[in-house]
Amino acid sequence: MQEYYPNIIIGGGPAGLNMALGLSKRSIEYLLLEASESVGGQWDRHPVCGQLISLNKKYVPGENHTYRMRYDWHSLSTISAEDVAKDPKLLFTEWTSEHWPPAKIYKEYLKYVAERMGLTKHIRTGTYVRRVSRNNGHFTVQISDSVCTSADRIFFATGKSEPILPDIKGIGPDTCTLYEDFDADMAAERYRNKIVVVLGRGNSAFEIAHHLVDITAETRVVTRSLPLFARQTHNVHDLRAQVSDIFDLMQLKSNNNIVSDRIVEVHRIAGGKNDGRLLIRYETPCPHWTPPRWLKRSGIIDDLIVCCGFNYTMPHIFDMETVRPATDEKGKYYLLTSSWESVTEPGLYFIGASMRVNDPDAASGFVHGFRCNIQALGNIIAERHHDMALKPIFECKVPMEDPASALTALAEFIVQYVSSSMSLFELFSYFGSAVTFEESDEESVVRACVWPAFPREYNYERWGNEQNRIEIVFQYGFSQYGNGELPTHYFTLPADHFDTSKSAYIHPVLHVFRGGVEVDSLHMQESLIGRWDLDDYVDAETNVDQYRNVAFNACSCALGLEERRSTLPVHDEHVGKCYPLMSEEEVAEALRVQPTLAWLMRTQP
Repeated sequence: MQEYYPNIIIGGGPAGLNMALGLSKRSIEYLLLEASESVGGQWDRHPVCGQLISLNKKYVPGENHTYRMRYDWHSLSTISAEDVAKDPKLLFTEWTSEHWPPAKIYKEYLKYVAERMGLTKHIRTGTYVRRVSRNNGHFTVQISDSVCTSADRIFFATGKSEPILPDIKGIGPDTCTLYEDFDADMAAERYRNKIVVVLGRGNSAFEIAHHLVDITAETRVVTRSLPLFARQTHNVHDLRAQVSDIFDLMQLKSNNNIVSDRIVEVHRIAGGKNDGRLLIRYETPCPHWTPPRWLKRSGIIDDLIVCCGFNYTMPHIFDMETVRPATDEKGKYYLLTSSWESVTEPGLYFIGASMRVNDPDAASGFVHGFRCNIQALGNIIAERHHDMALKPIFECKVPMEDPASALTALAEFIVQYVSSSMSLFELFSYFGSAVTFEESDEESVVRACVWPAFPREYNYERWGNEQNRIEIVFQYGFSQYGNGELPTHYFTLPADHFDTSKSAYIHPVLHVFRGGVEVDSLHMQESLIGRWDLDDYVDAETNVDQYRNVAFNACSCALGLEERRSTLPVHDEHVGKCYPLMSEEEVAEALRVQPTLAWLMRTQP
């Protein structure tokens, strides 16, 4: 039996359901295939210790839907404010107010959304895809010996494919447990009073080490290089505070350790008093010794748990004669265009955590990030393949003889937009929104359009020929201080109000292009709550138009106009009153109380 669908989605997790809902809302035909007996099947087992490390903040200032979604990292991005008004349970925050909720609740949420939003009629569960091939430009998806489905496009939302096993002699099923096979419910019985090595340096390794704190005689996290901390890198994929308590415990010498040893061999001991235990051989470089030496030693442990990450490629599923998607050098990810299409196989898209290949620094490997990617991809697919023209999210006419009123309205929209945007905020530096200024049919009138958020590379491909434009991007500014590697907990005082480029925390930056060349970048001062439609201060001297004026100046600059408006947080006449200069003695006293401020004063040349 042969069927045809223009779009086939493989995988019924949050990525596949996000894509399905985006297509469904546009009345675009699709079929979703899920191998498990229900959607969201992987959330029964992952994370293996049962607790999510993704944010679930129910209570935030204000009621704006997309602003609230910034802090609700689980709800599908295509759930609109109108959907929620009809059924509040379409938001995950209505299921639990726990900041770090249980994973199994998320599966129930995904099932609920699929049912309530009418997706189940397009979903086939218990359907395992055996093979994908291509013939005469169409993909063929083999489901069983007798059932095949053809499609113009396939969206792989299958998540991780296989664990990465390090190159260590003797490592295998008889000598180690893989992350995905770790049984948290049986951990107390299996690992009680044992010496356990956890191999890895990411959240999965420290998730397990955190779980074992109450159980083992010693837990030893072995890494070739030290972890990076999310609080320092601002990268959600790096080590999160919830599971990094092992560092505190290591400092206390509490038999929870972190070492940078290199394991080169492991084997199971047979016979003797250590029968059944593991012998580990190490070869560890010690360049800090005098003179530098190699440390070659052996040790005995009880168990080895491997948490070295996952691949997201599935060579076994493709007919390599007709479908050969290119991968990176390690074979971990498929290489994708700016619209997440295989660089070598048109029509083959990879969505979900595999989108991280294009975005190593923001959030594309987590649900809250890739849901924004998929929302943008829905716009691309609808326009490219289903004759649905992309529409600006705001537009106005700017009469060049008297542009002030129109630019003020445009600036007001930009401020409201950056104050509530989910995609720009979650995918800082990676996503941007283009603001274009195009000639209209009317003489001396320019049509200004604000476009939805897309990857910056895609924006350049699409709007790069627009001579006068703005790109709105969220950025961090910690690199503006010292050598760019200062601990982020140094930054507890306000950024420089007189130089907004010194804003350390995430904030909007408007990159201005005129004549096709970037001529300026204007920063909106960082905000305590990520809102620029509200002011952090309530003084009578406050310049409530501060952020609107930043946007106005960017628009004026893009059009080559001379008018600029004050972007100081207070009105000009109150600068002396609100910002009195410090004396040398006052500076010295402030540095005595908080010495780390000296580092913030040493800016890069």
